[in-house]
Amino acid sequence: MKKTALVLSVLAVFFASCAYGAPSEKRTLRVGMDGSTSGFSVLNDKGELEGFEVDVWREIAKRNGCEVKFEQMPFSSLLGMISDGRLDTVANTLAPTEKRKETYNFSIPYLYDEQNLMSAPSVQAKTFKDLDGMSIGMVPGSVDEEFVEKIQRENNITVKKVYFDDTAIQDVVMGKVDACVQSQTIAIEAIQRFGADKIKVLIGSGIYFESAYPFAKTPEGDALREMTDKTLTAMKEDGTLKSISEKWFDFDFTVKH
Repeated sequence: MKKTALVLSVLAVFFASCAYGAPSEKRTLRVGMDGSTSGFSVLNDKGELEGFEVDVWREIAKRNGCEVKFEQMPFSSLLGMISDGRLDTVANTLAPTEKRKETYNFSIPYLYDEQNLMSAPSVQAKTFKDLDGMSIGMVPGSVDEEFVEKIQRENNITVKKVYFDDTAIQDVVMGKVDACVQSQTIAIEAIQRFGADKIKVLIGSGIYFESAYPFAKTPEGDALREMTDKTLTAMKEDGTLKSISEKWFDFDFTVKH
């Protein structure tokens, strides 16, 4: 009961600081992202971050009278900065795995995405067993690696893991690695950007991952998570989340299909 009262108290203060403070005193939401995930967060020609995640958090901030500041850094550094208080959350299509839930509380899901393996058109594989001996790019400590380990375990094969802090698509196009793990959203954008003569979906997994936003397990973190859940629900109901998805991918990835 005391914990609930504390959270509600912090939530009330949080909303007040966002919505009613003078412009110079507005609460600033600190959101981390890698800035190298196509369609989600990339640097444009002006050196500014843009993408699905950027638009979503600008809208969340706007609806709650907050400012938002985006912090760009390698994916491997993002979660640790929530733990030490330097970030409020991470917007990087993060899956709420059981291991991550031990340290962070997550928002409601906002994205549903199939995991795929992408390759150059010359690479051939009809089944997971055909991947034996291939080099596969992935982000360390992510669901990419869990997916590859599952493939190896269930099909009794061995692949060469190649680790990247970004999406590894460039190295696939250049032939430096045989394949890389990518979500369907990124796969669509990559084919549009490079062309079907440069990159393709090698194998679809049939496995869908939810993405959610992580928050510190603190009263302030709980208050921000509740605010985010409320705002995401409203954005789903009024079609804003769908519109942002279709803007960047020409497809609605915010609901299960």
